[in-house]
Amino acid sequence: MLDIKFIIDNPQLVQKAAAAKKIQIEIKKVISLYELYKKESTHVQTLQAQKNQAAKERDIEKGKKIKKELEEAETLLQGMKE
Repeated sequence: MLDIKFIIDNPQLVQKAAAAKKIQIEIKKVISLYELYKKESTHVQTLQAQKNQAAKERDIEKGKKIKKELEEAETLLQGMKE
């Protein structure tokens, strides 16, 4: 399996190698999906930090709101992994 960094850095090489093996792959789509995954992962980390901050400040309402949003974001992220 190829490392995503290698694919991003060498899209034409990967496309050419896949074609030589008669494998059809849309490199731009792979990179686009990875960027989307990375963005959502960053969003989850940000929400976790906000949740921790709300807990530290003992802001229950804000914590509940963030927790709900975090659960949705984590579900989406998990779906992307699968």
